[in-house]
Amino acid sequence: MEEVLRKDATIDHSRPFASLAEKMYNEAQEANLQKSPYLLKAERPLVFYYGFSYLAKGTALQKLGFYDQAREYILKYSE
Repeated sequence: MEEVLRKDATIDHSRPFASLAEKMYNEAQEANLQKSPYLLKAERPLVFYYGFSYLAKGTALQKLGFYDQAREYILKYSE
């Protein structure tokens, strides 16, 4: 049980990056539909936030011994 709780807590730390990336993507899509330019208000490109969230989740799962689940996230950011 303790291991499952640690896994959930660790993965929670990567969620803000995924949420930020999703929000920026949706804003860009909305701007595209309205035919207006979208000015990305971030320090790094959108792909960085997606990749970092996958890296964080994959690393956390790997360190906790959930290798099959970790492999799924590692494959996502290695593309």
